[in-house]
Amino acid sequence: MIKKLVTTYHASSIYDIDPQQLRKLGYKTVFADLDNTLAQYNVLIPEKRTFQLIDCFHDAGLEVILISNNTARRVKPYAEKLHTKYIYSAHKPWARRFIRYVKNHSIDVRTSVLIGDQLLTDRPLAKRAKIDFILTEPLVKIDQWTTRFNRMIDRPLRAKYLKQGRLGPTISK
Repeated sequence: MIKKLVTTYHASSIYDIDPQQLRKLGYKTVFADLDNTLAQYNVLIPEKRTFQLIDCFHDAGLEVILISNNTARRVKPYAEKLHTKYIYSAHKPWARRFIRYVKNHSIDVRTSVLIGDQLLTDRPLAKRAKIDFILTEPLVKIDQWTTRFNRMIDRPLRAKYLKQGRLGPTISK
């Protein structure tokens, strides 16, 4: 019996994903989770490698939009430094704000992908919004206090799905 995949793809890090490969797969828009996917939750200024990654996505013809459950105070200055659009207080895993954003900006979810590090928030959002999902490993083991409980559930689930081959193919450089 073949079980449904939990994710479309998985990667060890967002920094290991080849933007050209995403473009070849037909993606035009990348929704990137901020905290512990793109940056540590306590890093307020993008690192050099983050600027380089966003430039590579843009060079590949991909639009990058940051998405986070964090506040505007955290997300807005970070996104503005990267010259990207953003969704703050996204209320993941619920999809209402995300779907509203997608409709208001005429974004085709069939050519979009969400990249995130959590099975309990990012993955259900992707499923509810009918968008492809790339699961990454968290950048660091330290989480914001609001995420610690989720990680206690996320770690064993991730291990189980990996063992069952349900995390989709690896997508990386």
